[in-house]
Parts: sequence; C-alpha cells; structure tokens
Amino acid sequence: MTFFTGQLNLLRVNCDRLFNTGDADVSYEETLQRIKDCHYHHLYLMKYSSVLNKLLSPVMFLYVIICSLMLCASAIQLTTSNEADRGIYSSKWYTQNTRVRRSLLLLGGQLRKTIVFTAGPFTKLNIATFVAILKGSYSYYTLLDKKED
Repeated sequence: MTFFTGQLNLLRVNCDRLFNTGDADVSYEETLQRIKDCHYHHLYLMKYSSVLNKLLSPVMFLYVIICSLMLCASAIQLTTSNEADRGIYSSKWYTQNTRVRRSLLLLGGQLRKTIVFTAGPFTKLNIATFVAILKGSYSYYTLLDKKED
C-alpha cells in the first residue's frame, strides 16, 4: 500500500511538472513525452494495483471481519462486566429473610468490582478507552487526509 501511495505521489509531482522544469519551460515534444510517460506510469499502477488487489483482497476482507468481530466482542464484554450486579437488584431480594439479604449485600458488593482487561502495562480496556481509540483513529485519519491536500 505504501508503495502505491508513493508512486501516486510521484505521478502527481510529474503531472505538476509537465510544462516546466523549475524556471525553464519545456518544448512541445518534451511536453508530449512527459504526458505519455505519465499516462504509461498510471497504466502501470492500474495494472499492478489490480494484481495486488486480487492477491490481498481475501486477506484484507478476513482482516476487516476479524477486527470488527474483536471490537464488537470487546465492547460487549466491557458492557456486560459493568452490568453484572444488576441481577441482584432485579431479583425478589425483599421477600427473603435477613440472613439471605446480608449475603446478597455481600454478593452485590463483590459484583460491583468489574473485570478489567489491560492492554499491556499501558491502559485499562474499558468503554471510555474504546471510544478514545475510535476517536483517535478518526482524528489521525483526518490529519493524514488533510496533510495530503
């Protein structure tokens, strides 16, 4: 992918320089030759991008599916971990005797401790981190997209 990005940038620069080189204008024949070179360069890129796409398309499709499933599964696990203690409150705890209520109170306190996964020693994986990663990814994408303009 980086190769094609570099080649497309090179093609853009060559198209910018079709009619002059620095301060000097180029001849009619040289201009036609540069146009042909840009055309052939683009055809070359189209041909090999098609070949690369045929090779990488199944792999990239699988990668996108796996990443999407992992993100969804992580979000569900994080949400489920935060909601584990709600079952006690929706049960008919008030119909039980004092001893059972005390046990439920202890269980409720224990269930409030959420299960936390970490990303190495760096950060805890929770919904806030998940949203921050999505926001950061989009911000980084827009930054790179604006940089190319």
